[in-house]
Amino acid sequence: MLVQPACERKDMRRRSADRFRRHRGMTLRNALIQNQYDCVLVGAGVRTVPTHFLLFEKIINTIHAHAPGAKICFNTKPSDTAEAVNRWI
Repeated sequence: MLVQPACERKDMRRRSADRFRRHRGMTLRNALIQNQYDCVLVGAGVRTVPTHFLLFEKIINTIHAHAPGAKICFNTKPSDTAEAVNRWI
């Protein structure tokens, strides 16, 4: 059985993660273009994790660019999602 060197496996994982991030961003962009939203919620799982800072920034800028009329809200846990949305609509 052949095993790739660790540096090649790491590079492959990074490329896969980059493709996933681009796809996820396109999915958000497409959803925002195809539908009109009064409010877009960004969950705490993205917003509060320090390693997700750049992803969070991209999400906010994508929402701003493609749904400029939508309010942006944030929850702190799944159970307060409705409360977060209701603050803005």
